[in-house]
Amino acid sequence: MSSVSKELVDHPLSNRVMQAYGAACIVKFCAARCIRSVHVDQLVKYLLKLLSSDNIPEWESAGSVLELSGRENVLPEAVADRLTAHDRVAFLRILESVAEIGIVDMYGADTNGPTQALCEATRILSSCGIEAPSIAELYAMVRSQRGWGEPLPDNQVHLLEVWCLSHWGERGSQSSAIP
Repeated sequence: MSSVSKELVDHPLSNRVMQAYGAACIVKFCAARCIRSVHVDQLVKYLLKLLSSDNIPEWESAGSVLELSGRENVLPEAVADRLTAHDRVAFLRILESVAEIGIVDMYGADTNGPTQALCEATRILSSCGIEAPSIAELYAMVRSQRGWGEPLPDNQVHLLEVWCLSHWGERGSQSSAIP
């Protein structure tokens, strides 16, 4: 059992909050590799919308039109050109793992799939020498929920957005708040 899996036993998160954690993993990777792209910003904004979405199938559908979604698409040239071959593969795998967090249980039973996808994203970060975001820090901002959980109120959504985007600041590149 990975340290993230152990943390999730002590600090269970809903699929919605795990999706925000996945967005923070993407931000951490991009901050560490000095990657800024409108495509990454759009993806992170989309992932964070799951926190408040009251129509999960509609949320899923909105992701299919993104150029960068983690759903078997190629990296935009502006992003790919800034990464080594190893980091391109790692980033695509992180994107795919993060996409799985939100969609693996979308139309079925409540499984351990979202947790496994989250753990895979953190494992890939670690293999790139990047520390994963703190689950305990995130857990402190939300009440414990399992499964999908309910849409979060605006004040909690805002706290989680700020938490996610704060990971840009680790390399001096600050993102603006998500409207």
